[in-house]
Amino acid sequence: MRRHISTSIDGLLTLHDFELQQMLKSVTDEEGNHPTLDEFRQWLILEKAKGHRLVRSPNCDNFDPIEGCLGHST
Repeated sequence: MRRHISTSIDGLLTLHDFELQQMLKSVTDEEGNHPTLDEFRQWLILEKAKGHRLVRSPNCDNFDPIEGCLGHST
């Protein structure tokens, strides 16, 4: 069984602007656009308000926002 890495929303929200800006270089939306720092922080806050704890890795199609990647058969 293979599992994707997920990232803690709380952990991301504790990053300083510079650290988060560096990470955002690898983040895109569905259209391939990079969010601004403010847009990304707002999105994280909204996800946390929904009760979500984790952000999924790209290409994970078996993800739970509380438990993370639920696994993939290899």
